[in-house]
Amino acid sequence: MNGSAAEPMVELSRLDDAALCLLWRRSFLRLEAAQSAPERLAVVEQRQQYLDELQRRSPEGVAAWLAAGARASGNPLPYVGDEWRRPG
Repeated sequence: MNGSAAEPMVELSRLDDAALCLLWRRSFLRLEAAQSAPERLAVVEQRQQYLDELQRRSPEGVAAWLAAGARASGNPLPYVGDEWRRPG
């Protein structure tokens, strides 16, 4: 991924939920700013990795976020954050 729209790769499993969700939200802005198809593809591939990591951490939370009408620019943190996963 050499597109300038892409961020340097970080080990997603090391990020907390808030940082991962922030990357997700910022990646939407990078996608909108991408100037070429290769740049857009690089950002889309990164967004897929972010979603994969969110799904790995909180499949129920991602399902709830999607069911609530998740938007490409939206914030999944209220659904996947640590507070959401804690039992009553």
